[in-house]
Amino acid sequence: METKNLILAVVLVILVMMVYNYFFAPKPKPKADDLTTSQTELAEKSQPASSSEDAVKKYIERQMVSKDAGNSLELQAEENPEKEIVVQTDLFTAVFSTDGGAIKSFRLRRYKDLPPEFRTAKEKLLRDAAGDEPLNEFQLANARKTLSEAYNAFRENYLGKRELTSEEEDKIGELVEQFGPAAKRVYNTDLLKRRATAKRIRESMPPEDDSGDSYQDENWRRIEQLEGVELVPPYLSEIGEYMLQTVYQSHGSEAGKSFKTVQFETSAPERITLNSADGVQTLRFETSFNEGAIRLTKEYRIDPDSYTLDLSYEVQNSSSATVEVPSFETWLGPDIGSAGIEQKGRYSAGGIAALGEGNILTDAFGFNDLLDWAALQDRYFIVALVAKEDWLIGSNPFLGGYYLRWVVPASDGMKSSVRLFAGPKDIDQLKKFGDGLERVVDFGWFSFISEPLYVILKYIYSLLGNYGLAIIVLALLIKIVFYPLTVKQTKSMKKMQLVQPKMKELRERYKNDKERLNKEIMELYKKHEVNPMGGCLPMLIQFPILIALIRVLPIVIDLRQAPFILWLHDLSEPDPYYITPILMGVAMIVQQKLTPSSDPKQARMMLMMSVVFTFFFLNFSSGLVLYWLCGTVFQLIQQLIMNKRDEQAKAVSTT
Repeated sequence: METKNLILAVVLVILVMMVYNYFFAPKPKPKADDLTTSQTELAEKSQPASSSEDAVKKYIERQMVSKDAGNSLELQAEENPEKEIVVQTDLFTAVFSTDGGAIKSFRLRRYKDLPPEFRTAKEKLLRDAAGDEPLNEFQLANARKTLSEAYNAFRENYLGKRELTSEEEDKIGELVEQFGPAAKRVYNTDLLKRRATAKRIRESMPPEDDSGDSYQDENWRRIEQLEGVELVPPYLSEIGEYMLQTVYQSHGSEAGKSFKTVQFETSAPERITLNSADGVQTLRFETSFNEGAIRLTKEYRIDPDSYTLDLSYEVQNSSSATVEVPSFETWLGPDIGSAGIEQKGRYSAGGIAALGEGNILTDAFGFNDLLDWAALQDRYFIVALVAKEDWLIGSNPFLGGYYLRWVVPASDGMKSSVRLFAGPKDIDQLKKFGDGLERVVDFGWFSFISEPLYVILKYIYSLLGNYGLAIIVLALLIKIVFYPLTVKQTKSMKKMQLVQPKMKELRERYKNDKERLNKEIMELYKKHEVNPMGGCLPMLIQFPILIALIRVLPIVIDLRQAPFILWLHDLSEPDPYYITPILMGVAMIVQQKLTPSSDPKQARMMLMMSVVFTFFFLNFSSGLVLYWLCGTVFQLIQQLIMNKRDEQAKAVSTT
C-alpha cells in the first residue's frame, strides 16, 4: 500500500507539470489563413464556425459582384487632409482621426501601464530587448523609417499574393527581422518618455491641499493619460494601422496596393470633454466619392459613463450606376494592448475570441456570418465588436498578431452598426455590457470551483482592502474547511506507522504467496481500523482547488498591479526576488518532516515533490505562491498542535 501512496505522489507531481504546461508554457499561434492570401482565396479556403457553404458563397459573390457590369462605377475617393479629434471622458481618452475614421490612441485612465511605484513586466520585457534609454529624435526617426519601409515593402510586394516562392518567403523573413526590433524600440521609447513626463509633472506639483485648484486637477488628468493603459500599440500607429480603420478595395489596383484607406472629414472640434451630465454624444465622419455621387457616413456614439461605443455606417448613392467596389471593411488589429509584447501562453493567452452558436471560439478563422460577436484581447483588456455581421478573422504573418475585419456592403441605402466594448476584462463591466461577453474570462476546467472562490476573494477584499490579506484569509478559510480531513489524514498515517512492524512480518512470512499476503494485509487493516487511502485522499480532494486558483489568481483583473507588502507590488506577476517561493519550499519541507510517515521511500518522494513544487512556483504569480505558502504554514501549525495533543495523550495514558 505504501507503493500505491508513492504512485499517488508521483501522479500529483505529473498533474502539476501538466497544469504548468497547459497554463504557462508558450503556445504556438494557430496555423490560419493570413493577410498574404487574397480575399477570394481566403473565403474559399476558410472553414466558418458554422460550416456554412452559403456563407462563403455569399462573400465570394459580394466580392465579385458587378465587376463585368456595363453600367458600373469605379470608386474614386476625394482627398481630405487629416484631422485629429481628442475625446476625453472619466474612463478613457481617445484620439480619433479622419484617416479611415479610425482610433489612433485609446488610453484607459483608471488602469495603469506605468504605475509610479514599480516597473511592470511589460516594461522589463521591452527594456531587455531595447535598452534602458529612450531613442533620441534621430534614432527614433530611423526606427520609424525602418518600420515604414519594412511594412510598405511587405504590403506592396507580398500582401494579396496567392502563392509565395521560397525566395519571397525568405525576403518576408528578412523584413520581419527588420520590423520586430524597430517596433520594440519604438514601443519602449514611448513608455520611457511617458513615464519620465509623468514623473516630471508629479515632482513639479505642490503638496496636495483641499483648495480644489484647477491647475492641480489638470495635472492629475495629464498624469492619468500618460500612465494609462494604451490599447493601440504605438508601433501600429507609426505604420498607419489604426483601430477600426475603414478601407475599401479597388478591383483595378495591383494586389498588394488594392486596399485604400477612406479619407473622411468632420466638423467636430479638435477636443471634446464629456461628463456624465452630457449623456451619449455622436462623433460623425463623412466623405464622398465621384464628385459627391456616393456618400459614406461613419458615426461613433460615445457614452461617457461606460467603455461602450456604438459604430454605424450609412451609404448613399445618388447616381444611377452600380458601384464597382462591393464592400467597405473596418479593420481591427493586429492585436491590441500588450498582446504583441507579453510572452505567449503565459497565464492567459492574448489573441482572438468569438461567440458563435452559443460557444466561445478561439479559432474561428476565415469568413463567418454566424458570430454574435468577435474580439481581440490581451491578458487583461479586450476590444469586442458585437453584431451578427460578416466577419473575416485571421492572423497577420508580418506583424505576428491577429486581426478582425468587419465587412460592410456598399449598396445604396445600406445601414449597418455594431456595439463596441473597449476596456478591461472586468466581469462586472462585461456582464453589464451583456451579450455573454463575460465568458472571455476563462476560469478553466474547474470553473464550478474557480468562480465561487473568486466571489469569496472579492468579498474578503471588500472587507480588508488588500488582496494580499484577502488571499491569506482565503487560505485560512480553506484550511479550516478541510481541517477534519487533515485530522483524519494524520490519524490514518499514524495508524499506518503502528501496523508497519506487523506488515513487515507478513511480507517476510508470505513473500512467496502474494494472494495470501494481500488477504492478511487487508485483515490487518480491518482489525486496526486503518484506511490505506486515508493519507492521500485529503490531498487529492484539495488538488482541484489548487488548479482552480492557478487559473483564477493570475488572470482576474482585480489582482493586476494589486500590491501586498514591501517588494510585492503586483500579485498577478511572479515574485521578482523569488523570496516567497523559497519560503514556501522551506515550509513544505519542514511540514513534511513533521508529518508521520510509515515508509522512508514515501517520505523521500514527498520531499522531492516539495522541491519540484518550489521550482514550479518560481514563475507562478506571487498571489498564488502567497496562497500556497500560507496554506503550508497553516498546515504546519495544525500539525504541531496535533503532535502536541498526541504527546499529552500519551503522557496521560502512561500515568
